[in-house]
Amino acid sequence: MNQLANLGRNGLEPPLMLDHAIGEFNSSKLLLLYVPESAVKPVHLRGKSLDEAFIRSGGSTRKASRQEIGTMMLNSRTPRWEELRASMLLFE
Repeated sequence: MNQLANLGRNGLEPPLMLDHAIGEFNSSKLLLLYVPESAVKPVHLRGKSLDEAFIRSGGSTRKASRQEIGTMMLNSRTPRWEELRASMLLFE
């Protein structure tokens, strides 16, 4: 879970805060991962251009077209104060 949380926080722009829970089904443990929808779109790999954004479509993931990237940007909104991430520099 730490690797996934680090990927969401350090590998994506804007960063995503992932949440998880451990559940049980038929005596087997399950890792349930919650990936919240980002208010700022599109989310893409840090260090890559927006042209490297991907989109979920019908159960599969594919590269987003320029038109889809533009639409995501138009539908993006400014995050609320509660959604912003604290700077680690403040805690050192």
